[in-house]
Amino acid sequence: NGVVANLSTTVKPGSGKILVDTSSLLNYPDTQLSGRIAAKVASDYAKVNLSNVDITYVIIANASMIEGPSAGASMAVSVLLALNNKTNGHVAITGTINPDGTIGRVGAVLEKARSAKEHGIEIFLVPEGQINSEDSKKTRTCSTVGGMEICRITYQSKTVDIGKIVNMTVYEVSNIGEAYGY
Repeated sequence: NGVVANLSTTVKPGSGKILVDTSSLLNYPDTQLSGRIAAKVASDYAKVNLSNVDITYVIIANASMIEGPSAGASMAVSVLLALNNKTNGHVAITGTINPDGTIGRVGAVLEKARSAKEHGIEIFLVPEGQINSEDSKKTRTCSTVGGMEICRITYQSKTVDIGKIVNMTVYEVSNIGEAYGY
């Protein structure tokens, strides 16, 4: 299942520290590494030296653990928003962030879109090439043979347009500039 996390980013005068605060969540090192890469990408994109500021990412989610780099793109965009004293609460994004500013592919995009829709997100940004996803339908067929119930579970998969399935606006973005535009 997809989980929506609330990311709040603060940029304030400091000495170049980058903190990923997940409070009571367990996180893996790749999440923290994504925060560092995101800050560097935002710095390069905005042509701003971040060595004299501290960046704090606060991630709040209804989960016990977060892992993976799929918040990297959101972290990079959030630094740009913080630098410009802007916010945007109706747009969500998933995707890794690469050092060159490109947004990389992630898993479970359809599940993440469904969760975003449930949380009132109006626009969902996904990595280029991921606007379509596989959707599976589980079917259980049971019959009684010799007094014993035997069940067979099958899955039928098809490629679907995420926006149509979830009934929300979904855009593909390939880099930090495109994502920041939303």
